[in-house]
Amino acid sequence: MSTVLEIGILLLIFVAILFLIIVGIYLVRLIIDINKLVNNLNDTTYMVKKEIEPILSELNITLTKLNEIAKSAGTQLNSLRKIITTFLGVFGIFYGGMKKVSGGFFKGLMSGFKTFSKK
Repeated sequence: MSTVLEIGILLLIFVAILFLIIVGIYLVRLIIDINKLVNNLNDTTYMVKKEIEPILSELNITLTKLNEIAKSAGTQLNSLRKIITTFLGVFGIFYGGMKKVSGGFFKGLMSGFKTFSKK
């Protein structure tokens, strides 16, 4: 019985060693593939970084210029608003004065016609 037990233990040892060798080979291949993947990701990241830097620089310049244009347009709109307000104020005063004058003028004209038409 001891020889059968020895043969069983030897067989178990050989199978375990074979299993460890196969798992070791797959682990080595996995580590090599992961290393290649990480290198490819590193290269891709480097290329994206190099390509995106000029784009971000141009975008920054564009946004700065758009901001300047918006500020200029805001300033011009404020000055136009002031001009229109001033014009409407002056026109309103002139129109109000003319309305009073013309109203009085027409009332006087009508009363004159009434006076001359009665006689």
